[in-house]
Amino acid sequence: MLKRTALIKNSKVHNIIMAETDYRPPKGLTVIETETADIGDSYDGENFAKPEPPHSKGELISHAKLWFQTEINRGVTFDLADPGDPPQIVQIPADNTTREEIAALAFVAELDRKDLSLVTRDRVLSLTPDHILNLREGIMRHVAESYARLADQIRAIEEGRITSIGEIDGF
Repeated sequence: MLKRTALIKNSKVHNIIMAETDYRPPKGLTVIETETADIGDSYDGENFAKPEPPHSKGELISHAKLWFQTEINRGVTFDLADPGDPPQIVQIPADNTTREEIAALAFVAELDRKDLSLVTRDRVLSLTPDHILNLREGIMRHVAESYARLADQIRAIEEGRITSIGEIDGF
């Protein structure tokens, strides 16, 4: 009895044929019985997946900018503990408001060298001048690296090296 069969080559559906169950494919091809796969689908050894529809450069750049904003808002992980003390890990967002607050606190910390408070989304943190200066440096490094990655992503989109949204997240 003939069955709908996908011929797989390099994890992609190379062709769809009607074949007997004992059909032996040419060398380099694998046979998988399927009712749903189409030529061009990918195959991971268990499941078939449709290829992503093509996206315009504008859509890809918009997604890259969305990735960037998410990355900035994720912020930086920072340890408030003094050397030798148990870790006191906090997550500090790197959005514009927080960056402005950290910059202002760093300015005061450099002048007055006294402990200050930072209000985050969920708590108030008491910070030493060294904490504030280190936090400013960490956030600025995070922002600079995120901008550099965004620029690399946009360049790759413009050059055609990124053609799908999935490639942006893994870039």
